[in-house]
Amino acid sequence: MKTSMRPYHGFTLVELLIVTLIVGILASIIAPQFSSSANTARDNAAFSIANNVQGALERYFLDHTRYPKLANFAVCSTSAPQFGDTTVAVGTGADGESIAVQASLAFYSNAAGEVCGSSDSHPYGPYIKLQNGVFPKNPVNGLSAIDVLTSSDGLAPGNAAAVAKRHSDSDNNTWAWVYNPDVGEFAAVQIAQ
Repeated sequence: MKTSMRPYHGFTLVELLIVTLIVGILASIIAPQFSSSANTARDNAAFSIANNVQGALERYFLDHTRYPKLANFAVCSTSAPQFGDTTVAVGTGADGESIAVQASLAFYSNAAGEVCGSSDSHPYGPYIKLQNGVFPKNPVNGLSAIDVLTSSDGLAPGNAAAVAKRHSDSDNNTWAWVYNPDVGEFAAVQIAQ
């Protein structure tokens, strides 16, 4: 009697389940490390951008002997600068302060602090480069608005970092950056939206 002895050509179901279980356990151990690395990279990128803006603020200070803020802000009438499709205008309140600081750093200015879209009679700046017509966004939360501190927030050195931490701990934050115009301190808000 002839029996057919076929060679073993595959894995049993039990072997496949064991391998799948081992791969799943390894993936669950490794995956959080990749997530942590991504968060660290975003935090480092935010700090790097904040340092670049801090440098731009210092260069502005060297040219104007003061840091930019709404009280010193004006827009030229001949060539108004634009953020993307939006023409920069003098605003009021927190949004006006944010736009004033962003425009002061991103466009040409004169000694009085008036910003303009061209360098004619505005020899200073720009101090930072816009990204697709927008002030640099905070990579942690994807926002670009600056919370410009006022005297009610406290304008002592170190307060921008303290307010940024307070914003980071808040659930409904709309700010990407915090700026103290009295001492030129600039800090990143470190919470994802």
